[in-house]
Amino acid sequence: MQKTLLSLLMLIIFLAACSKSKDPKPSPAVIKKVAKIVGVFTPTQAGRSPEKLPWSTQDFDSDQQLTLSSNRTGYDDFDIRYSHLDTTTFKYSNGKLIEKKENTLTYTYTYNGGDTAEVRTYHPLASTLIETRAYGSNGKLLKTYTIDAPGNPVEQRIYGYDAKNNNTTIDWTYYEPGRPPFEYRLIFTYDDRRNVLTQSFINEKAGTKGVNWRFRYTYDNLNRLVEYVRNTVYEVEYRKWKNFYNTEGELMKQEILQSKYFEGPFEQVGIVDYSYTYY
Repeated sequence: MQKTLLSLLMLIIFLAACSKSKDPKPSPAVIKKVAKIVGVFTPTQAGRSPEKLPWSTQDFDSDQQLTLSSNRTGYDDFDIRYSHLDTTTFKYSNGKLIEKKENTLTYTYTYNGGDTAEVRTYHPLASTLIETRAYGSNGKLLKTYTIDAPGNPVEQRIYGYDAKNNNTTIDWTYYEPGRPPFEYRLIFTYDDRRNVLTQSFINEKAGTKGVNWRFRYTYDNLNRLVEYVRNTVYEVEYRKWKNFYNTEGELMKQEILQSKYFEGPFEQVGIVDYSYTYY
């Protein structure tokens, strides 16, 4: 039972991290020192109450390091019953992340020189996991390898780059005792300005492609992400996000639309408004 819980936990964490890695998030302005960014969600679908709901909160220290990030539970289904914010906190030492707490998980980071970091993950229902990271001479992450306390492999990721140092592939292998390793490749494409354009995956051994698990990004002439489409956790639903910025380049509003098809047509389901406070 403990192994099963651990396996499910690792799979959910990894897929969630990948699917949200490129989501548009507000970030501190270059000139101003941001202390807090708060997002509020307003449903716009017919038949839904237009009640404003908590969406996200981000706190930054005076060095502009992210110290707290809260995001709304029910992120994909917009269910108003789940307006609670899941919170992750971060601690730093000399500008390096040394601890991250995420719900029931605690990650501690120990750096061995400039190229390798060990990540120890603790969970009340599972044994300690240790992730070792290796970096290349270009400073880019090349490989991660995770084992449990007895030393059994849990997962491995190998990162590939193009001539411009864009991360074009991630080969991911997940291990479970008594079963063959589960493997697939994440694939990314970029424009000439090194912006991610598409994201997809393929299971080469099974010969299957992730047709429903894909992303598409659009940028303006100032290199700002202005629109992107991605699938939700539900196979037949896609979300389109439209971003609106102020004259200082801060993300102020997002329009959220949905469709059963990657190419649409899309219907608006809500709006997120962001507010900023400064040091």
